[in-house]
Amino acid sequence: MKVLAQNYASGKLEIIEAPLPTPSATDLIVRTVASAVSIGTEKNMINVARKSLLGKAIERPDWVLQVKNKVKTEGVAEAYRQSKARLDLSVPLGYSSAGVVEDVGSGVERFSIGDAVVCSGSGYASHADFNCVPEKFCEKIPDSVNFEDAAFCALGGIALEAIRLAKPALGDRVAVIGLGLIGNLTVKLLKANGCRILGIDIDTEKLAMAKSLGCDAVANSTSDSLSVIVDTLTDGKKFDSVIISAATKSNEPIETAARICRERGKIVVAGLVGLEIPRKEFFEKELGVTVSRAWGPGAISAPEFPHLLRSPYPRWSASENILAFLQLLEGGAISIHELVSKRVQFSQAPEIYTKLIEGQESESGIILSYESGNPVLAKSRSRINYLQERSGPVGGSNRKEQVGIGLIGAGMFSRGTFLPRLQKFADVDLVGVASARGLSAAEVAKKYRFGFATSDYRELLVSQSTNLIAILTRHGTHAQLVMECLEAGKNVFVEKPLAINEAELRKVCKALLDNPESLVQVGFNRRFSPSAIGLKKKFASINEPLALNFQVNAGTLPKESWVYDADEGGGRIVGELCHFVDLAVFFTQSRVVSVDASSIKTDRFRKDDNVFATLQFSNGSVATISYFSDGDKSAPRERVEVVGGGAIGVIHDFQRFSFISGGKKTSSSYFANVDRGAKSILKHIIGAVQGVEAHSNDVPALFNTTATTFAIRVALDLGTRVTVPLLENE
Repeated sequence: MKVLAQNYASGKLEIIEAPLPTPSATDLIVRTVASAVSIGTEKNMINVARKSLLGKAIERPDWVLQVKNKVKTEGVAEAYRQSKARLDLSVPLGYSSAGVVEDVGSGVERFSIGDAVVCSGSGYASHADFNCVPEKFCEKIPDSVNFEDAAFCALGGIALEAIRLAKPALGDRVAVIGLGLIGNLTVKLLKANGCRILGIDIDTEKLAMAKSLGCDAVANSTSDSLSVIVDTLTDGKKFDSVIISAATKSNEPIETAARICRERGKIVVAGLVGLEIPRKEFFEKELGVTVSRAWGPGAISAPEFPHLLRSPYPRWSASENILAFLQLLEGGAISIHELVSKRVQFSQAPEIYTKLIEGQESESGIILSYESGNPVLAKSRSRINYLQERSGPVGGSNRKEQVGIGLIGAGMFSRGTFLPRLQKFADVDLVGVASARGLSAAEVAKKYRFGFATSDYRELLVSQSTNLIAILTRHGTHAQLVMECLEAGKNVFVEKPLAINEAELRKVCKALLDNPESLVQVGFNRRFSPSAIGLKKKFASINEPLALNFQVNAGTLPKESWVYDADEGGGRIVGELCHFVDLAVFFTQSRVVSVDASSIKTDRFRKDDNVFATLQFSNGSVATISYFSDGDKSAPRERVEVVGGGAIGVIHDFQRFSFISGGKKTSSSYFANVDRGAKSILKHIIGAVQGVEAHSNDVPALFNTTATTFAIRVALDLGTRVTVPLLENE
C-alpha cells in the first residue's frame, strides 16, 4: 500500500510504500476512494516535525522531562537510543476517509466485502490507498451519499460533538471561533438547528465562506468592531454559547470567548488552542468550559465501550455521532459540496501539503482522490523486497555460521532497545521484519537494511534464510508465535513473558519439549548483566540458602495501557515483575515452590501496580520483591540485595555492585551506563545458534518462572499463600 506519512526526526513528508496490513479478527481492509484533509490538525503535526531538536523540545516539554528521567535511570546512551527511536518515526496523516471493504477479519459481523464505508481515527483512516481499520471505527454509507461527502464524516462528527456539548436550543445565539473546515461544518450544523450564528476568524476568505454558508454575521477577531458586531447581533445580551474550533497555540480564542459569552454561558473547545483560563471573566460570569473529545466518547480510547463503541450510555458515542452525520447527509439536511475547494490526486498530496504549509493554498476543504487499483493484486502485497533473499545463511568473516534473523514486531522496544544493539553484531544476516500494520515494518527494514518487510509473519517462518526468529510483539501473542516458530524448525528469541496464562504456558512448554533441537531464549536479560554475573561469582562458594530483596521503582503507566489488558498484556506482574523472579532463580539455582503477595489498594492504581511478593524456594532460600509504581521516576529504578553465608551483596541499579564478607568490602567498577544485560543476552543466543555458546532449553525452569507470576496474581486475589504448580512429569 501507499501511505502519506510525516517523519518526526527529519521533518520529511512523503508517500511511503509499505506492506498491506494484515487484518485482525475485528479489522477491515478498506480500499480508499476519498479522504478529507483536516489541515488545522495535520498542520500542527507537520510544523512540530519540521522544527529543530531544540524547537521540538520547546514544543514538547513533556518529552524533555521523559528524557531527563531516562538519563537518570538508564544512563545517557540508553536515553539517547530510545529518544532517537521515538523521534525517527513516520506517522500517517489523516483521520477521515471513505472507501470499499476489500477484506474482513474472521470476527467481523457488521460488514461484508464490497460494502461502502466511512472510516475514522488517527492511524486508521489515513491518507493511504488501503487502510486496516477496526470494525468499531467504520459505518456503512447510505446509497444516496457519495464517497466524497462521506469522507468528511469524522470531521463532521467533531463538529457535531461540540454542538451537543454546547446544547443550543432553537433560536440560541452561538459564536464559532475558527472558521476552517471543522468551523464551517459547525456553522452548517448550527444553521440546520435554527441558531443565530456569528463566525469569527482572522482570515478574510474564511469569513466570506462562513457568511455564504449561513452565518448571520462574521467578524475579524482582531478588529475593534468585534464588540459592536456582538452587541448588534445579540441585542447586547452576548452569546448563549461559544464553540472554539481554531488551531493555534495562542490563548486569544479562549479570552475572546469569555468576553462575548453571556453570564453562565457555555464555552466548548473543539480545536487545539491555548487554555490559560482568564479567571476574572470566568469568575464574574460563572462561565463553564468543556473540552470536546474529538467526535465523541470512544474516539480516542474506549475502555467503557468494549463492543463497537455502541452503548446506551452516554447516548451520543463516537459511532452514534458519525451515524447521525451520515443521516443528515442522506436526508439533505446538510451538504458538503460548498466546502470542497479542491480535488487532488493522492499522488500529488506531498506537493499540495507543502503549499498549504507555506500559505500558497487555501485551507478550506480539500479532497484526496485515489485510483481504483486492483483489489485482487492488493491482497498479495503483504511483502516488499529490498534485497535479494539468500538461499540460506552464509558463512561469516570469522568462519562462524552467520545467523539469519527474522524479526516479528517493529514497535518502540524493537526500535529503541533491540535493533540498536543487534546492528553491532557482524555475524547476523537481517533477513526480514514483520509488523501487522505494515508501515513500521517498511521503515525498520529500510533503516536497518533487512531483506524484506512484510505484514505476514509467516513469511519469516517459511524463509530458508532464517534460523533465528525474534518475537517482540505484545505479550498476548508470544505463546502462539513461539509454538509456530518451533513447528517451523526455527530457533527463537522471545521477549518476556513466555505466556500470559497457565493454559497457554503448558502448551508452549510442551512444544519446547517436543522440539528439543530448536533453541529458545526468553528475554530475561537481568541474569546476563555484568552486575548479576559478577555478584553471583562472589557467592559461588556459599552453599546455603540465600535471602534476596528486590526493590523496583517501576513508574506509572496510563490506566488504559494495553499492558493491563487481560488478552494483550496480562498485567505488570506477568509482564515485568517476572524479571525479578527469574533473577532470584538465577541466584538461588532453585525452584519457587510457593508465594505470598499483598498490594496497596488505592483509586489511583490497579492492584498489580504496587505489589509485595514473598517467594519460597525448594532449597530454603527466600526472596521478597517490592514492586511499586508510586515513586519518583527520576530516582534509581532497581536495587538487588543478596544475603547468605555471612556475606551481603548489593546491585546498585545495574551500574555497579558491592560485596561485603569477613569485614572486607569489594566493589565493581562503575559502569558508565546502566547495563541490564540487553546486549549480552543477544550475544548469548546468537552464539548459541552458532554453536559457540552453551545453551539448553531448561523447560521446567521456564515454566516455574512464569507460573510463579501467575501464582502471585492468585495470591493477591485470595490473600493467602499459593503453591506454584509443577510442569507435567516434573
